[in-house]
Amino acid sequence: MKFLLLSAVVFAVGTAFAISGYVVVTDLDGQPVPPTDPFYPPTGLTNVVSVAVPWTAMFAIKANGQLVVWGTASNWNWGILTPPSSVLGTAVILKVHGIAAHAVALRNDGKVFAWGYNGMGRTNVPPALDNVVDVSAGGEHTLAVRNDGTVYAWGNNVYGQTSVPSGLVNVIKVAAGGWHSVALKNDGTPAVWGLTGGGPITNIPPEASNITEIACTSGYTLALRSDGRIIAWGLSLPTNINSLSNIVSIAAGYTVAAAVRNDGRVIVLGWPNYTNIMILPNLTNVVRVALNRDQFYDSMPPRLIAIVAPSSHFDQDGDGLHNWWESNLCGTATCANPGDDPDGDGLSNLSEFELGTSPTLADSDEDSYSDGYEVQTGTNPLVFESTIRAFVDTGGGTELLAWSSKSGEVYSVWYKTNLLSGPWTLLTNGIAATPPTNVLGYAFKHGLGHHRTIYIRIQKNP
Repeated sequence: MKFLLLSAVVFAVGTAFAISGYVVVTDLDGQPVPPTDPFYPPTGLTNVVSVAVPWTAMFAIKANGQLVVWGTASNWNWGILTPPSSVLGTAVILKVHGIAAHAVALRNDGKVFAWGYNGMGRTNVPPALDNVVDVSAGGEHTLAVRNDGTVYAWGNNVYGQTSVPSGLVNVIKVAAGGWHSVALKNDGTPAVWGLTGGGPITNIPPEASNITEIACTSGYTLALRSDGRIIAWGLSLPTNINSLSNIVSIAAGYTVAAAVRNDGRVIVLGWPNYTNIMILPNLTNVVRVALNRDQFYDSMPPRLIAIVAPSSHFDQDGDGLHNWWESNLCGTATCANPGDDPDGDGLSNLSEFELGTSPTLADSDEDSYSDGYEVQTGTNPLVFESTIRAFVDTGGGTELLAWSSKSGEVYSVWYKTNLLSGPWTLLTNGIAATPPTNVLGYAFKHGLGHHRTIYIRIQKNP
């Protein structure tokens, strides 16, 4: 049985996350902003449980419910830096949200307050609205869900984004995009309405089930499943999102998305291009992030805000093995010895954790080569290798390489002359499967070394 990477447990009070930490603000490459940056966080800002980033402001909620606001008084401000007194001071705020020129906050008494630019009535909270459990501020509209599972919407309805579908009940969370709206029901399924854009924005994928968190912006929607996978749909969508796993939190920018893994690392998707996936090198122990629109408005650069938790949140006993990893292996956050090798593959628990391999399965990728052997020989213990063969290069003739193959798979061929040192060199790539067996003839006449032993590796591409 494979060792499953389980998501960390993140619990909430109201809609504010209960894991607290200090705030770091970076660019989308993970570089911290200097003190001269208008988004540089206030000195001493700690015990933060929730963050949000509209165009020109940053919001943080502390564990005691205090709302902290900072940013720049640019031409795109529209009063978003000056919340009403009803959400400041000793008020206990459970959630604050915004993606554009207005913001909305939920107080612990179930009351809702909105401020900023009021075009199309987006900050006109219905007077009788109470007992609210979640809120979201979109491009030009606002959403709220009451404790009875009903949704309220107000603001611009040009694309039907405030026309709540008839019969929509049992809602627990909402997310307002630029021109569409999303609701999460208590059975883990989403509902979407508003701008169709030809279909992609409101066409919910069939795998969008067991959802625990939702986020959206002008053209797409993100949904986090309970198994740590992200489901995404819509327009102007960063690619490769569905390939991620072990995710505990998500954030949507304009064309960029971000995700937090259960090991506290931050992944930015779609920056600086749609196909890029980048693990930010300078951010660790992160529990939650938020993005602004990742486009320049009135010279405002794209920014990411992260909540960084104490290291003990991830590694209670300080042994280098994260709590979730130890709990998954043996039941508690402190039960594993980093030097042990329970599967006998030649890699210690600490090495398995750092590599992402299984501590209970000697061959994590099930390619018949143990993880320790693959590390020793320079192959990837998480990528299936069909075969590794050795033969003597005679300087002429053709070697026939044969391996079992499956429909739809694609392979690459690599070589090296010293199995235990040096990198593998790519010989050829993009070989389509011809099941049940692939046969490849290859002549090695490229100066690899006459009568030298050549090691060949057939690899199934990810």
